[in-house]
Amino acid sequence: MLLPTRQPLAYLALCAIGGIVAADLLPTGSAATGWPWAAGIAVLFPLLPSLKGMPRVAALRVALTVALLAFAWHAGRLTRGPAAALAARIPAEGQVVQAVGIVQEEPVPDAPFRLRLETVALGSETVKSSALVRVRWMGALPRYGDRVSIDGDLHRLAPPRNPGVFDGPKNWRRQGLSGQLIVRYPNDTRIMDRDCGSPFIARAYAFRHWMERILALDLADSPESAALIQSMVLGSRGDSLAETRQRFQSTGTLHLFAVSGMNVAMLAGVCIWVLQAVGIRQRTIACVVIPLLWVYCYATGLGASSLRATVMATVALAGVLIDRPPLSWNTLGAAVLILLAWDPNQLFTAGFQLSFGVAALLMACTWRIQKRLDPFTQPDPFLPRPLWSRRVVLQTRALRGLTGALAVSGIAWIASTPLLIYYFHLWAPSTIPANLFAAFFAWIMMILGLASVLAGALWPGLAIIFNNANWLMAKILLTGITAFAAIPGGHLYLGIPGLKPAPLCEIELLDLPGGGAAHLRINGSSRRDWLIDCGSASAFAYTVTPYLHSRGVNTLDGLLLTHGDSQHLGGALDLLKTFAPAEVVDSPLRDRSPSRRTVHTALDASAQGKAIVQRGDTLTLAPGVILHVLFPPGGLHAGAADDKTLVVRLDVAGRRFLFTSDAGFNTERWLLENAPPEELRSDVLIKQIHAKDFSGTPEFLNAVQPSLIVASSTRFPPQESLNEEWAAQLEARGIRLLRQDRTGAVRITVPPNGTWQAEPFLSGK
Repeated sequence: MLLPTRQPLAYLALCAIGGIVAADLLPTGSAATGWPWAAGIAVLFPLLPSLKGMPRVAALRVALTVALLAFAWHAGRLTRGPAAALAARIPAEGQVVQAVGIVQEEPVPDAPFRLRLETVALGSETVKSSALVRVRWMGALPRYGDRVSIDGDLHRLAPPRNPGVFDGPKNWRRQGLSGQLIVRYPNDTRIMDRDCGSPFIARAYAFRHWMERILALDLADSPESAALIQSMVLGSRGDSLAETRQRFQSTGTLHLFAVSGMNVAMLAGVCIWVLQAVGIRQRTIACVVIPLLWVYCYATGLGASSLRATVMATVALAGVLIDRPPLSWNTLGAAVLILLAWDPNQLFTAGFQLSFGVAALLMACTWRIQKRLDPFTQPDPFLPRPLWSRRVVLQTRALRGLTGALAVSGIAWIASTPLLIYYFHLWAPSTIPANLFAAFFAWIMMILGLASVLAGALWPGLAIIFNNANWLMAKILLTGITAFAAIPGGHLYLGIPGLKPAPLCEIELLDLPGGGAAHLRINGSSRRDWLIDCGSASAFAYTVTPYLHSRGVNTLDGLLLTHGDSQHLGGALDLLKTFAPAEVVDSPLRDRSPSRRTVHTALDASAQGKAIVQRGDTLTLAPGVILHVLFPPGGLHAGAADDKTLVVRLDVAGRRFLFTSDAGFNTERWLLENAPPEELRSDVLIKQIHAKDFSGTPEFLNAVQPSLIVASSTRFPPQESLNEEWAAQLEARGIRLLRQDRTGAVRITVPPNGTWQAEPFLSGK
């Protein structure tokens, strides 16, 4: 058995996990009515008479009590409290509100932060509420503890609108957030008062900022290295590390950027080694190290990952004080129970699952694998140990350490791979050597960082010496991780295969407000992946890239850029680096778009070049799958970029799909005057909204004769919103409309027999 019977806390932890999962799977209404019953039974159950002579029944009673308490605790948190009350009052379409609240975390640029409300004006009524909301801020950032006044749009936490995107709203609801407050303009915000938050948390942030300044002494000319050191020692979020984080993620070493079990283990190891060297007893060491770990957790901002790691380390070290093994199933179970009692939602975080999943597999397998590897690390078995030379002793210790490190790294990779594939769609065989390499330098950087902080309090000059040594370690680490990330096949993104046979062609129309991106996948003898536009830089990073990774796309066969609007090609520069398309297709018409010029410059620098297409050209994506370019003709004179967009028609299995992008009235009129009706006729019309012009005229629809129109639409800005009168006209004409403000992404599948179907992402119908 993996779980010894004399370690009951492990079993109780499993019971608590079962109760929490049961509460989470229930519908909200059932959870709301079920938690009081579960709590009552859990309280009364131990008071019932027990059956004599049946210890197993007594154990079962305890297990059921723990499961019921966990169920009631999690269900009650999900359905009760200020967050649920406020969420019930937010209209489905959102509402403009005036809110006053206190900032609950330290804001960082270009990222939302949490705000604890005090009052919120809903229409003509101003109500008091202590609910948490996410705030998308505009203007100069506030600080932790600031009381702010905000005029903005309050929305419910809606599910993701595109496939492959992390379901953040579900996670935020578990954290007690009730909605999202979006600020449109900087003058809609005002800081009313300072230092209204918890003094305890405020001092923790101040302490961390002081340590960050010490760690950055004399590194102003190397911001990337300074940010890497701060992130690895303190878990800071550096603005200059986006590309670096991607390299660490590709090699499975991203955990180094968060204060996690590895950081806490390294700190504890350094402290134990120093205290043992001066002859301090084991119990005294535990009494000294536990408070030091909590000081470190406090200094790093009391984040969830650092709290989780510190609790685990505290429970393990506490075992020394009561003569129990520091690493056992009982220890692991105790840590799980403490963390779930503090916050049952921790169970559903990737960090919790990775931490305890890896720890459990290491405890179950490491000693077995080490035992099998030991014979390979020993010298001649017939040579008595007293006759071992110093060289043999050192060689044996080195081999044993190496095999132990390989065993631990391999087991950790096996344990984490399913979760990495599930959450990030990433399979990284380079993780084993990369982690061995990174762990060594991370250990040195942690020691140098702690030495710098300690020295900085007394002698800043000595801290500078430690920082420069750490700079060298950071450079070596970055070079090594970059090399591991560049290994061919070192990391791959895997799509989850479906149960149904793959269709001949799939068209995924992503929902990007104000922009557009369409993924074309052709499943033939060899798979082909094309992208029509890629969205803005932000949309590409947060929507397009996760989607492509979820589909197992590592490189693109082609990228077609319709026009110079930054909302359509703003992410192209990052796309060229990340997915290296084999072919880039562009329009011959010039425009004033700086984003487009940047892309052309990057293509010229890489000597990749681009294909220029115009009316009459065709692109064969695969046998029987052809893109026809209908617009623009060469030499066309137009003012706005939207009037120069490429209009293409995809022909596959006898079906036609017309992509008009942001084309407006002028483009449609030109096509009606210069293209024969048979050329325009299509089964599906896929269009976005022209910024200043009307599109989808009755004459154009008569020529295209679509049975379905997929149209983008967004509430803000108003000119990007779909015209309701036009939608009513389509219904009167018998044309089905899928508007993406209601459907999210739309997937169109075309099997070889041509019987296509369209599936909205939000409804799944």
